[in-house]
Amino acid sequence: MDRPVKEISSPIVALENDASVGNALAAMVQNNVRNMVIRAEKGSGANNMQIINDRKILEFLLSHDGRQMMSEKGLTGLYEIKVAELEMLVPKQVEPDMPARKAGELMSDISTPCLLVNAAEHPHHPDSIITPWDIVMRGFRNKDGSAAQEIDLLG
Repeated sequence: MDRPVKEISSPIVALENDASVGNALAAMVQNNVRNMVIRAEKGSGANNMQIINDRKILEFLLSHDGRQMMSEKGLTGLYEIKVAELEMLVPKQVEPDMPARKAGELMSDISTPCLLVNAAEHPHHPDSIITPWDIVMRGFRNKDGSAAQEIDLLG
């Protein structure tokens, strides 16, 4: 778990903030991700980025407004609601050489479902994302992709 996050992070999957909740869900399914970057404005840089994830979408669907929308319009209503109308998360940024163990500690807080990994050559411009799943699926593998013989969770 001492591997740097840059070695086990995933590419960012992003949408603009005018995308619908239906579009966000479709992109999540298509890309097999649970956390998606939403660009708050046109442009780049972490200041314009927020996170929408399956939990925030579920919170909306279970809310009074979400239940009412679903009962009136069904699934097609998801394409009328913009992701910008939902509560999103402000992502934390980390440096590419941060150990995966430290990233895991940060993500143990439920309000931090993922971390944006800054590009080595462009500080404050994330180019990848790390999630608990990345740590579990890639962090316990050797650099060549083979399964580690022993897993030392406590270090």
